[in-house]
Amino acid sequence: MISIDGGKPRRFTADPSNEVRPSWSRDGRWIYFGSNRSGAWQIWKAPAGGGQALQVTRSGGEEAFESITAKYLYWAKQEPEPGIWRMPVAGGEETRVIEKGGRSLFAVAEPGIWFLDVDAGGAITLKNFDETSGRVEKFREFPSGTRMVMSSTTMSVSPDGFCTYKMIRSAAIWCCSTRSADRLRIVDSRVSL
Repeated sequence: MISIDGGKPRRFTADPSNEVRPSWSRDGRWIYFGSNRSGAWQIWKAPAGGGQALQVTRSGGEEAFESITAKYLYWAKQEPEPGIWRMPVAGGEETRVIEKGGRSLFAVAEPGIWFLDVDAGGAITLKNFDETSGRVEKFREFPSGTRMVMSSTTMSVSPDGFCTYKMIRSAAIWCCSTRSADRLRIVDSRVSL
């Protein structure tokens, strides 16, 4: 880790294992990450200021984010296990709340979880899981013929609701607003469909 003001980098983990996909807790006190330090991939967290890491999940995990409310931790497991899982931040039962989606295919933002659903025919749809109601709603579909390689796609949603997806194999960056019915658009001008 390194301060945004600069300075000397500080190593965050020192175990002889793999640690991947870090994310901050909402209060900035913890960093969640996936690790195989227990012999299987699980979600762990460690104090941001340094200290002993604690295992969070028991049923597997690789990428995790706290909810906007900091009430829940959402995570995805390693492929081929689909879905998004949830548990209270304070600990508790691990439950799959979304059947689709997965690592790099979801983001936490108002009003819950935004995720990409790829059906058996290859059609890609942006959907939203409402944390309060537990409902999943279809938000928009990608144009027919859009291709995605699961292992090389990333997704993020800005605090103001602007959603981006980078589909590396197709060399496209897609953008849309999660707050309006604007069309999906390509923002990387090198791409033509």
